[in-house]
Amino acid sequence: MQDLRDSLPDKITPPGSFIQTPLTPPPTDSKPTKLVLKVLNILQQCKDGRQVSESQWHTYKLRLEEYGELIRLVKKEESLSTFVENKFRYKWKP
Repeated sequence: MQDLRDSLPDKITPPGSFIQTPLTPPPTDSKPTKLVLKVLNILQQCKDGRQVSESQWHTYKLRLEEYGELIRLVKKEESLSTFVENKFRYKWKP
């Protein structure tokens, strides 16, 4: 039988010849919780001028990880981040 390397076309780079791994982000197993997505959606609706409810005050109990994830997601979109910083009062109470 012919060796596998002898049968490969000349223009194919063998897998073992790569020095560095591709520039892709590592996979993440964590996804935002439903509550984080709900709060993010409410913030987006408020930014867009839609009335979310009759009350102006809403309280959501987030775990520390959820709070961090929410802040990270808000900061990803500059216009939402600016809106939240200027119009909302939010804080973390341990």
